[in-house]
Amino acid sequence: MKIYKYQLEAGCLNRIEMPADSYILNVGEQRGKVVLWAIVVPEKSKVIYEIGVIATGQNFGQYCAYIGTVQMSSGLVWHVFINEATWMGEQ
Repeated sequence: MKIYKYQLEAGCLNRIEMPADSYILNVGEQRGKVVLWAIVVPEKSKVIYEIGVIATGQNFGQYCAYIGTVQMSSGLVWHVFINEATWMGEQ
């Protein structure tokens, strides 16, 4: 197992390829970007995870499971959700 970091684009749906059964540890800001850290087994087959990075007041539709909130040094606040179907492997 290893810990990998994935950069997320704020304000939209991100489709991130990670190994199957990845375990999301945290989200936060690093160098002005929203990033996600996960425990992965790199040898496992890759899966597309749908992760929404949503502003306060923004509609978030199918993003069901809350991951965390990122308070940026710029003052912006982003709420991060994952589409449960992609998280549970129902692609």
